[in-house]
Amino acid sequence: MRNRAHFGTGSGRARLLGSAAVAAALALLTLSSARLGPAPAGAREAGSEAATIGEASAANPFQSEDTRARFLRVWKPRIEDVLAQAGALPVPEEPYLPPDIKDPVFGYLIGMFDRKMSGFVTGDHLQAVLEASDRKSRVPREQIQRVLCVRERQRDLIWARAEFVRDLRLPVPYSILGYHPGRLVSSAAVTARQWEMERMVVPNPGKEDASATLEITDVTLLAFVEGGVEMDIDGWLDALMGDSLDDTYMLGLAVFRYNDTRYAMALGYNSKGEPRSGALHLSEDEVRFPTPDDLKAVARYLRKQMVRRLTLMELPVAVPAQASKS
Repeated sequence: MRNRAHFGTGSGRARLLGSAAVAAALALLTLSSARLGPAPAGAREAGSEAATIGEASAANPFQSEDTRARFLRVWKPRIEDVLAQAGALPVPEEPYLPPDIKDPVFGYLIGMFDRKMSGFVTGDHLQAVLEASDRKSRVPREQIQRVLCVRERQRDLIWARAEFVRDLRLPVPYSILGYHPGRLVSSAAVTARQWEMERMVVPNPGKEDASATLEITDVTLLAFVEGGVEMDIDGWLDALMGDSLDDTYMLGLAVFRYNDTRYAMALGYNSKGEPRSGALHLSEDEVRFPTPDDLKAVARYLRKQMVRRLTLMELPVAVPAQASKS
């Protein structure tokens, strides 16, 4: 396991390859040792278009006492106050499970996002959903204490959190080439800033058309600001697969539709600051490995979007110093 750094309040650690999915997967895919820091000059006001990803990255190293102090002083109390207002959601007689998501727990949680629900569900709630669906899930439901999604409507902000019964250390629930490649190590809570977009146009330059684009829809971004998870790839497999399978310092998660298929995607960097991503085909509940070029284009765009959005809000941004080159 490689060196770890901290972000937010210092409890955040995470690495992952891109094998799990959303909300509860706040702990199955997350972020790790990177440096955080203040928003660059000219990017102080939320909504400003002044800060590009290049300006954000140029502010490395991102770690600073001012950023940490501001998070503790301004953001953390506000986030805790908002999450404390969350109410328990009742267990429905017939749980809504999106037809394009195979895993019932992931489906139920993503369905909460689809319906823009605000509140929390417990592990027992998810167990009831699992029993009602009469399907199996790879999510370690018994380890989940609560999953929250709260809409701060007056400010048009959304916060999400996964809480577990304890710090976790579990085998990776998904296989790569028939092998479960390592371990997931999670802090007991992971908090994210959430965004929702109906449609995003993604640059996808090719050899024949440098202006080519592709479109993704029903986009949810989850950018981690406190807590985290790491996936530690087995050393021999990391060495064997090289760049194809790395320990990855994750920036956050995304869920979206592309070509009528729903994906969950983990976004981050390896220890050298090189961009890495992993995509889960939600209807098949399988990792797309290796990641296709068009999904890599989506990953590049969403990674930059996350850094820019967090920077504009002066929230912690987990970016290795080398990532300014990506």
